[in-house]
Amino acid sequence: LMEIISNSPISPKPDVESLLYTWDWKHFISGYLTNKQLKNHSFYNAFNIVKEGNITRLRAKRLPQDLEWLPPTGIELLQKNITFEPVGSSKFRVETLNLPKVLFDLQKYFKRMPTHLRVSV
Repeated sequence: LMEIISNSPISPKPDVESLLYTWDWKHFISGYLTNKQLKNHSFYNAFNIVKEGNITRLRAKRLPQDLEWLPPTGIELLQKNITFEPVGSSKFRVETLNLPKVLFDLQKYFKRMPTHLRVSV
């Protein structure tokens, strides 16, 4: 999906990023948010969260094709001078790995490959 969005024939070109493997992000970030209450944000359809210097700011547009992000100064989202600790990787959970299903799906996939590629696999 990200590739489709990135290569879509729209102008300006979208800058697409994804937070992969992020769980309970709301719980993690809640203690670091500023006390400012967001109001009327449901009227907007496009959001831009950018770190400018040491300040994280939110801007929005009513329609994605609009040129102007509002408010021009941005809304400060996070408290100043926060130090985030590095997050390690998650443990690999083999108890939920269904190896017979994985093998079955791989065999289905290999059957659709061209012969010269299938032989190398």
